[in-house]
Amino acid sequence: VLVRARAPMEPVHQVITRVEDYAAIMDGVRGMEVTSRTNNRVAFRFNVSMAVFDVETAAMLRVVSPRRIQGELLQSSLGPGGLRWDLYPDGDGTLVAYSTWGDPSRGNWFLRTLARVSPTTIAAMQVSYDTVLALSAARRAEQLAGLRLPRRASASRRPASSRRRAARGSS
Repeated sequence: VLVRARAPMEPVHQVITRVEDYAAIMDGVRGMEVTSRTNNRVAFRFNVSMAVFDVETAAMLRVVSPRRIQGELLQSSLGPGGLRWDLYPDGDGTLVAYSTWGDPSRGNWFLRTLARVSPTTIAAMQVSYDTVLALSAARRAEQLAGLRLPRRASASRRPASSRRRAARGSS
């Protein structure tokens, strides 16, 4: 996934490496706990509550350079996996490239079943989640860089009529 943040690399890097703030940028993230932080590494546990199931994960991020952060899912109901954030200067902003990989055939029952029946569904779920995460990180970095952005209400806080219109695609 490639997105552009209207912010310099420093705030983008800060958003990605401050895992303590992930719940503030992503709906559904709960129970974020940093288990260790040393030099260029941070280990953490968290839960993501999704519509279909809950995901428990223990992960580690390693800052490789100001432009690259790599991560590993150490234990997860998603199955084993990894991730990488690459940051590229782009004028007054930053191009944010986010890559993930994993093996859902070793994840929870739901993911194992989907991986066996419909691998393209797994890929679509991953791309969708990765896109939302990258856009959310870019938006938070833009806020830290001083851009005045309107606060977006989560779907659970909007009136039901607004949610129905959004689902139909009307405004």
